[in-house]
Amino acid sequence: MPIRENLIPLGYATVTVFLTLRYSYQIVMGEIDPVLTTWLIFFFATSLGLFTYLKSGREKTAAKNIGNTVDVFFTASVSLVLIWKQGFELKQGTFEISCFVLVALILLFYWVSRKAAAANLAVNALMVLAYTPTFVFLWGAKKNPESFLVWGVGCIIAALLCLHSIKKREWLPVVYTGRGVVLSIIVMLLMLRAG
Repeated sequence: MPIRENLIPLGYATVTVFLTLRYSYQIVMGEIDPVLTTWLIFFFATSLGLFTYLKSGREKTAAKNIGNTVDVFFTASVSLVLIWKQGFELKQGTFEISCFVLVALILLFYWVSRKAAAANLAVNALMVLAYTPTFVFLWGAKKNPESFLVWGVGCIIAALLCLHSIKKREWLPVVYTGRGVVLSIIVMLLMLRAG
């Protein structure tokens, strides 16, 4: 495979590592205050999403779904930094518990049915739900607690990776990155609203 074809996935991975370091730094310095529950749901969902993607066909590799692959690293890193900074205090509400139960149910569905692509699509639906705590928090925020740099650059590189996946006809990564683009735009609009 020519190096030119790998530039977008390699660029995505490189930028995501930078964004992970930047976002983690901003958390540690108290510049931003993300919602731990959202990031833990993201971590479990991205991990399950990568697992079901890899199980959806022999030709599926972590490199072909690089967006999901590096997002496991990103979400795990952010979750660990948040736990270190804020402690392991989760909202124990019905919504949060429901999201974690849905992760378990999707995993159970996969184990029983072996329908990895369907489980992967269910994970992407769960990822839409996982943004809810952040949406609610941003809606009520008096000032923006998030990073425009991280969300903006993440949105742009996800859009490029989505186009790359379309070109490669890798449809599950298209769903994954396309969902990420749409939800990132919504988050940034709510960040603008918060000031």
